[in-house]
Amino acid sequence: MGTWVILLPVESYIALSFTFSFIVLAAGLFEIVFSMVNYKVLNSWGWTLTGGIIDLIIGLFLLLNPGITMVVLPIILGFWILFRGVIAVGNAINIRRYGFSDWGWLLITGLIIIALASLIFIDPGFGAANIIVLTEVAFIIAGIFRIGFSLTLRKFNNEFKS
Repeated sequence: MGTWVILLPVESYIALSFTFSFIVLAAGLFEIVFSMVNYKVLNSWGWTLTGGIIDLIIGLFLLLNPGITMVVLPIILGFWILFRGVIAVGNAINIRRYGFSDWGWLLITGLIIIALASLIFIDPGFGAANIIVLTEVAFIIAGIFRIGFSLTLRKFNNEFKS
């Protein structure tokens, strides 16, 4: 997603409201399913479920209100990016509790995501002017986090089975 935003910056802002709506909606659905499937294994499944429900609600709102979404997109993105960063930090801390040594870089990526969201809140004009760049960077870092987190969960699953 981040690469697509880089390649088409002018068209991205218009398309971003729809694309972002679908991405948030899909992420919410996947997280809801993930939390329900893994509720017996993860202590934080309730937070994952809550994150999925919030993503689902935000995704539906954005999808049903594209005009409003385009006007307030920087703030909505800021809140979404901030929430994803907080969830990432929580996931990193949970991974640490299970004794995995690679939790630190997951924590750092979560903190970077929070820092990017903070840039939007500190100066919404900056956020609006740089929404494409901030979005691409946040999507790329969030994608890296999710890939790393899934690999860590796979290791956890393999160790849990043995």
